[in-house]
Amino acid sequence: MIPDAPLLFFIGLIIGTLAGMLGIGGGILMIPALLYIPPVFDLPTLGIKTATGVASAQALASSLSASWVHYHRRNMLLPLVLVLGGSAMLGGYLGGLSTGYFPDIALKTILILALGSVIFLYLKRKSHGDEEKKLSLSLKETITRRHIGLSAFLSIGVGYLSGLLGIGGSIFLIPMMYTLLLIPTKNTIGTGTGTVFLIALASFSGKLQQGFIPLEASLLVTAGAFIGGVTGARLTNRFSAQLLKGLFLSLMILALVRVLIELLF
Repeated sequence: MIPDAPLLFFIGLIIGTLAGMLGIGGGILMIPALLYIPPVFDLPTLGIKTATGVASAQALASSLSASWVHYHRRNMLLPLVLVLGGSAMLGGYLGGLSTGYFPDIALKTILILALGSVIFLYLKRKSHGDEEKKLSLSLKETITRRHIGLSAFLSIGVGYLSGLLGIGGSIFLIPMMYTLLLIPTKNTIGTGTGTVFLIALASFSGKLQQGFIPLEASLLVTAGAFIGGVTGARLTNRFSAQLLKGLFLSLMILALVRVLIELLF
C-alpha cells in the first residue's frame, strides 16, 4: 500500500523544486520526506529500501529537467560533467545493485553519516572570492585542472554511496568541485545537476534490477519532481549564492535531526 497519491505528487513537486534550485538530485531530502511526512497525515509510510528506489526515480527526473535549464543558462560545465559523471556512473550502478544486501538500520545509519559529512564540509569550506562569477572550461582545460584526477577517483565512491541510498550525489560533488577544483558556486550547481543525472541513471538501473522501484509511487513522485526541477532551475539565478548555500545547509541539518530522532528514540 502506498501513501495518498496527491501527497506523493506534492512531495515530488516540493523536493524537485529545491533540487533544481540547489543543483542536487533531491534524494537526500526525498528519503526523509517519504519516511516521515505520510504518518503526519495518518497515511502509510514507505520502507527505507522502497524509499531509496523512489528517490532514485525522482533524482533521475528532476536532474534531467533541471540539467536542460542549467545547460541553456550556461551554468553547466559539460566537460566536467563528462569527467566526473563518467567516473561516478560505475559506482552508482554497483551501489544500486547492493541495496538489498544492507539491513534497514544500516541504510539509515549510512544516511546519517552522509548528512553529517555534507554539513561538516559546508561548515569547513572557505570562500575563494568568486561566488557570483561563472566559469567556462574546455575539455583540455578540464582534464588538466589541478586535482581533477583525485576528484574523478573520489567520484567513484560518491557514485557508489549515491546508488546505495538512491540519492543524486551532488551533496558530495558540489563541495568537492568548490573546494578541490575551485569552481564558482553557480557553476557547481549547474554542473552538479548534470553529473547527478548520470549517477541517477546508473542507480535507477541497479535498483530496477533489484525490484526496489515501485511503479505507482515512483510515477507520482517523478511527475511532481520533473515540474519542480524546471521551476527550481529557473529560480537559481534569481537568488544570491550565499542564500542558496544557506538554504542547502539548513535543509541538511533538518533532515539529519529527524533521522537521528528516529534511531535514538
